[in-house]
Amino acid sequence: MAPDREVAFTSAVHVPCFNAMRNILICLSVAPLLLACAAGGAGAARDPSPLDADAQAQVVQDLLGQAADNTVNRLGRPDGYGGDPRVQIRMPEALARLEKTLRRLGQERYAEEFVESMNRAAEAAAPSAKPILTAAVRKLQPEDAVSIVQGNHDAATRYFRAHTEAELMAEFKPIIARATAQAEVTAAYKRMLRKSAFLDKRVDPARLDLDAYVTQEALDGLFVILAEEERRIRQDPHARTTELLKKAFR
Repeated sequence: MAPDREVAFTSAVHVPCFNAMRNILICLSVAPLLLACAAGGAGAARDPSPLDADAQAQVVQDLLGQAADNTVNRLGRPDGYGGDPRVQIRMPEALARLEKTLRRLGQERYAEEFVESMNRAAEAAAPSAKPILTAAVRKLQPEDAVSIVQGNHDAATRYFRAHTEAELMAEFKPIIARATAQAEVTAAYKRMLRKSAFLDKRVDPARLDLDAYVTQEALDGLFVILAEEERRIRQDPHARTTELLKKAFR
């Protein structure tokens, strides 16, 4: 082979090899940096703002405090219960047949008056639930708060209900009792019973604890809305009103 052709051939072989080696070296030098960035990004996604147990307890207090405010504001107004099919207090199951009979006789207004009075009582009592909720959430243990902050969208509401419902029922029932008296729930109930003579034989007014029924239904509705508000605060950045909430759920 001629010397000049031999040089050309050697250059043609060496240039691609050199370029390939250079690319490999560049990749090797950049790889650790890429891996470090990837690791940092993954860690940030899992735990963007780690908080200690005490801080997370405060997060739960803020979360439930804000959710309770919003819940009371929604329920403690006209049609707060009665206007929302999810939480509306309906005719007690024991009186379902009675309601059908009244409707069949064209006397449904007495059943509707009774149902409306129960919902008005719950709406009147709803604002009184706030201090009860606030006092109960202060008893939260820091170790429980960690699992709540890292839990599902309704973790705080479920924990709160499981640990405080009996206490809430005991404290809320007297408030409901006063509200049912003011809303004339019992009077509406008795007017409904008097519409037909046979009703006294089928329904024993003494066996139906109206205060207990309205209290349980009001609490059930309260927890439905509380869970909804909790979910909204967790998922919507614009719904968070404290710096801790913003830091915990960003």
